[in-house]
Amino acid sequence: MENKRVDKEYTWDERLKILENSKCIRIVKHPRHDDVYVPIEENGITVYVVAEKE
Repeated sequence: MENKRVDKEYTWDERLKILENSKCIRIVKHPRHDDVYVPIEENGITVYVVAEKE
């Protein structure tokens, strides 16, 4: 079973809303990317939302 990455374009407001509604936030750096990824568990599935620096 391979991990499939699903890219969804979130607006900045949507990202903030997701982060605010998330019960558990752990900011991690992706090993191969410079972007900061925030893992959020949603319905038993971990979704990685890219948090951009402004």
